[in-house]
Amino acid sequence: NGRFVDQRIYRRTAKDVDLGGSALCYSLSNTKLFRRALLEQHQIRYALDLRGGSDQPFTVEALAQASRISVLTDQVYYYAVKRDDATNITYSTPWHTRLADVTAIIEHIAAAPGIVPHFPPVRPQGPDGGAILTRHFTMELGKLVRLDLPGLPAADQRQLSSGIQQLVTQFWTPGLQQRMGVLARLRIELVASDQLDLLQRVLDYHAACADRGDSPPLVLRAGTAYVWYPGFDQPTTDPSWYQLHSENLSKRLRTAAQVSRAAFSGHSLRLEGRLGVTADSGPFARLVLRPTPPGAKPAPVRRLLDAGFTDPTAETTAGWSSLELSTERAGDRASFRTVLDLSAVLKSLGDSAQDHSVEVQLLVGQHRYDVPAIAEIAGDLTSEAVIGPIHRSTAARLHSVGSLDPLILTVCRRPVSRAVKAVVRRALSKGTK
Repeated sequence: NGRFVDQRIYRRTAKDVDLGGSALCYSLSNTKLFRRALLEQHQIRYALDLRGGSDQPFTVEALAQASRISVLTDQVYYYAVKRDDATNITYSTPWHTRLADVTAIIEHIAAAPGIVPHFPPVRPQGPDGGAILTRHFTMELGKLVRLDLPGLPAADQRQLSSGIQQLVTQFWTPGLQQRMGVLARLRIELVASDQLDLLQRVLDYHAACADRGDSPPLVLRAGTAYVWYPGFDQPTTDPSWYQLHSENLSKRLRTAAQVSRAAFSGHSLRLEGRLGVTADSGPFARLVLRPTPPGAKPAPVRRLLDAGFTDPTAETTAGWSSLELSTERAGDRASFRTVLDLSAVLKSLGDSAQDHSVEVQLLVGQHRYDVPAIAEIAGDLTSEAVIGPIHRSTAARLHSVGSLDPLILTVCRRPVSRAVKAVVRRALSKGTK
């Protein structure tokens, strides 16, 4: 009835769930079934000094002490209900109380018995730490920064910022920072560095992207990738605040390469469109043709670890081209132009039609993403065109099933009409005189 309980951990049955390596950290409410013997053995009780969130330290300690955590999704076992008058303390508590509560929750969790041996990253010393506290810096503190802070009077903003800064001083470790998504990390860093004006610009820019159904572009550099937000590459910020770490971008990149115009010219295919990167990312992006079985649907976005660009001579590539990128203003996705040489396609063409998926390869940090190019509109992006020498007439068509569906280049031999044969014969006869 409107009460929110994060559902990611409940998507499938799992006999044994790891507290640190799963979405369980984002479901720390007491909407679970606990063995009484476990609670009695370890004397696990609610923290009575907390006005809100007292179930979190209780749940974390129980999960840390348990020999097994299982998730059952075969039927409904627990109903979580929001009161009709919305008086649940989670929904009705003012910001200063929630700040005090989340501070106490973090301190309780970090000091809880059983946490360190089962989950040493709670007080992380290296890049692997911070799994549990990632949730609190992303969600509870993130909500305070995202929803409460912008609308507060200046004095209250300073008080809220000071409380977050104290938590950053105590718990903001490299492991925690690298586990967080870019936007969540950037918000905390800007509060910690007292850059509230820049924080507001970041929030406004992100909201504008969301209104357009868009996402901020990636900034690709050698071996490293960032997400562009206001303040990137400025003296008052650090590039690490914007850096991508372990995020899987496959879902985000599904619509990253959009083709708006296409035309055949001789042996070439000219393409124009938009790409979800900044204009200076050109050296780490290129377009390729990948042979696919006739009628087969192109593969979704693929992520390959420690992979560079595909060898142009490989059988899996029928052609490639670099991308000319440009943009009118910072923060926009780059417009691209490219000319794809189809000579290799013509050379390998047999008697039957050949399909090729049009893809963009992006080098993002230590990964390569192969992103199918999609059409902004459904149907044929170009009308059928004749390519290649006239005496080996070949037809090509660039098409998609629907809007925002992957593009397919189909190439096949065309029957040569009598009229064309007559033209060829006359041209040959003139050449022999």
